[in-house]
Amino acid sequence: MADWSLLPNDLLELIVGHLETSFEIVLFRSVCRSWRSVVPPLDHSRCLGIKTHDISFNAGFSFSDQPTDQPPFKSSVDCTLKNIPIYLVKFWTPYGDDYLLAEMREREGGEPKLLLSPLSSNGIKYGMGINQVLFNSLTSPIIPFGQYYEITYFKKQPIRYRYGLPYHLWNEVEWVETSERVEFLRLHSEDSRDFAVLFAGRMCNLVMYRSRNMSWTQVVEHPETYAYQDLVAFKGKFYALDSSGSGRVFIVDLSLRVTEIPSVKGSQYYSKESLVQLGEELLLVQRFIPAGRRYDEYIYTWFKVFRLDEGGKRKWVQVNYLNDRVIFLGARTKLCCSVHKLPGANENCIVFLASNDGSIFDNDSVLLFDLKTRRTNTAFNECKGYMGVFGANLKSLVSCGLVTIPNPTTRFLL
Repeated sequence: MADWSLLPNDLLELIVGHLETSFEIVLFRSVCRSWRSVVPPLDHSRCLGIKTHDISFNAGFSFSDQPTDQPPFKSSVDCTLKNIPIYLVKFWTPYGDDYLLAEMREREGGEPKLLLSPLSSNGIKYGMGINQVLFNSLTSPIIPFGQYYEITYFKKQPIRYRYGLPYHLWNEVEWVETSERVEFLRLHSEDSRDFAVLFAGRMCNLVMYRSRNMSWTQVVEHPETYAYQDLVAFKGKFYALDSSGSGRVFIVDLSLRVTEIPSVKGSQYYSKESLVQLGEELLLVQRFIPAGRRYDEYIYTWFKVFRLDEGGKRKWVQVNYLNDRVIFLGARTKLCCSVHKLPGANENCIVFLASNDGSIFDNDSVLLFDLKTRRTNTAFNECKGYMGVFGANLKSLVSCGLVTIPNPTTRFLL
């Protein structure tokens, strides 16, 4: 195995020149002592930034399927594409090896990074009731685990009821900041800066942005009947899954040509579907819920998993075993990894959220389906190895000093 500490300084300086955020510099310095000597420590007041791109809106463009003469956005440059990184933080405690899976967000005013659960939709913050979360990159490995992209822009929206607002103003409009999940595809170009973005817009249509043209384009003139519930960038193309529940997936080329993969056999039960990338393979995951079930629906929930067969004519092939992998179905992102990276986790399982909107209210909100036994249970009762994914391993985090709990008699800020 190569000794990374022996790399020459000129090569290390070349690597540093390609680092795009200050957090990447932190990861670089955590490798070994010789690497730390190349880059000085960061100023703690400096924000650990994330990658962003400014995207312009072409005149008359709207995310709906109808063009408009009135500008629907506050400014032609008020759209920002953000890369949201997800990190796996490993640490050692008196209870054994443990980990924390965290999505990192910016805060205003140069404050420390905000850590969120990457799988919940209700903004679960690691540090609710906790004063500080401290990572020592020299003793706790911080490993890039995944990422997703979103665009943030201002759009017009009717003013809803607001305390103290006169009644006659309720029908007025205001500019509201909005964030939407998108799929990002980096393209091969001379300067490596060309990219494409696919967004599932309103009115069941798809829109694509090309950095080369600096404009958004509607993918098809006649949108599908169903809205799109999931997107993924895979092997140089975009894949879009509609909400019909029958496994209808469309391939979108950069030329805007759209082809459909033959759908899988339907079911009499309601299904919620997702696209998940597993290394060099693409999976279609179907979650089935019997009609009429509400409060105890998770007991009767089951899954089917299909793999995209790319040989000849593309088709979906059902798989019953994920080897040593586990799939996480979150509100904003879907992850798949080996259980060897997550201490204590079970293989061949699908971890998902009971709530249809991806909210987490308590430990019973996180569920686990075993593809072998075909049984569903609460994840934390089945295996404590999943607590780090959702930041529920508080005792473990406190024991090793990663978090500190304030004196309850004193006031603290979240």
